[in-house]
Amino acid sequence: MKKILLIIVLLLIGATLSGQQYYEEDKEKNALYLIIQPTDMGVGLRYDRIIDDKFGAYGSFSGGEYYLEDGGYVRNHYKLSFGGMMTAKSFFPDTYLSAGLTFHNYGKSYFPNQPPKRTLSPMSFELGVSTVLGGVSVGFRMDVPKWESSIDVGFTF
Repeated sequence: MKKILLIIVLLLIGATLSGQQYYEEDKEKNALYLIIQPTDMGVGLRYDRIIDDKFGAYGSFSGGEYYLEDGGYVRNHYKLSFGGMMTAKSFFPDTYLSAGLTFHNYGKSYFPNQPPKRTLSPMSFELGVSTVLGGVSVGFRMDVPKWESSIDVGFTF
């Protein structure tokens, strides 16, 4: 899993460095994403709003289920995220760094072994990066304490 995450981050950086720059007056202010969460096989939606040329905000909602190798499971995992975005324009054009709070709701669960306390914590935080390539937006977010990732692919409008 760590190799996949590293590859995704490197692809995002490479795509950003590809020299695709846009004029400020043509810059889109909204983005809508489809979320794919490999950890719990979840799906959802994310919305970004760029407030000015330096800052923005985002919100997302997703749902999935965990099936663990030892027979454990978590059914009906719902995740709600809100956060802020800041441009990394001085380093990469049309790239935003994000940080936000995540709220988790877990349904029925079974664990043969006691999981770490943070595993089922209802609150957490995430860090991320997103970039715009033409009309396509691509993002990656990581819930750091839980080590859960989200891959976001969408369009700007």
